[in-house]
Amino acid sequence: MSINGNEIIKLIGLPESDDKVLDLFEDLGVNRPEIDEDDCMEDINLKEKYGLNLAFDDNILTEMQKNYSGGGFFLCNIVFYSSCNFLPFGLNENDDLETIQKKIEKKANYSDTEDELNIYWFYPDLGWFTVYFTDNNFNKIAAISLKTYEDPTDEEFDFLEPIK
Repeated sequence: MSINGNEIIKLIGLPESDDKVLDLFEDLGVNRPEIDEDDCMEDINLKEKYGLNLAFDDNILTEMQKNYSGGGFFLCNIVFYSSCNFLPFGLNENDDLETIQKKIEKKANYSDTEDELNIYWFYPDLGWFTVYFTDNNFNKIAAISLKTYEDPTDEEFDFLEPIK
């Protein structure tokens, strides 16, 4: 697999032992993470080299996880920083909110009442797709994140305000 943002986001929810995830490690030139049994999360920080961060957790809730048994660590968070050369959906750091919505072909679902620089899209089969902007005019991307999470109606997400 060549390094491609669209292909990387398809890996969300897969275990770190999956062949596709192992192929990504090889393409990135990193080793499979050393999982500490006392810690439920492991990060692979590639911000300086690729503008990318991958996080693995032993307790995530996704439909994909139900296809695997025996536990393990699952890819639960992918962060693409604006410096990344392979942002998903053909995005680039100078895209504004309107351009982003056109490129991903989906209107944003939520804004953040606590941090006005964040806009959220919820995908039931993947999780939260979040764009962090550098300014409150939503004119420049700081980072993009895809995280596995539960239903957005959960009380944990009371800081989100639906976009009408």
